[in-house]
Amino acid sequence: MTIAPTSSSPTTAGAGAAGEAGIPTVGFADSNDPALFLGEAEGKIDVVVPLDDNVLPRYYAPLTERLVTRVSRAL
Repeated sequence: MTIAPTSSSPTTAGAGAAGEAGIPTVGFADSNDPALFLGEAEGKIDVVVPLDDNVLPRYYAPLTERLVTRVSRAL
């Protein structure tokens, strides 16, 4: 599974390319950048997590902890 950061980063293309290639993909997208959300609506990206790039990163700590825990368990 590919996990890509927010859509305002250069990895948006990577998430989009992974989705186009049929690789299961989770994307983290700024809520006002539609690219990854469109990919999800088209069924090319499995999950897009909406984020706000104007929020301080520390407020996303619970999300980060949850993600790391889930991924670690899957290994």
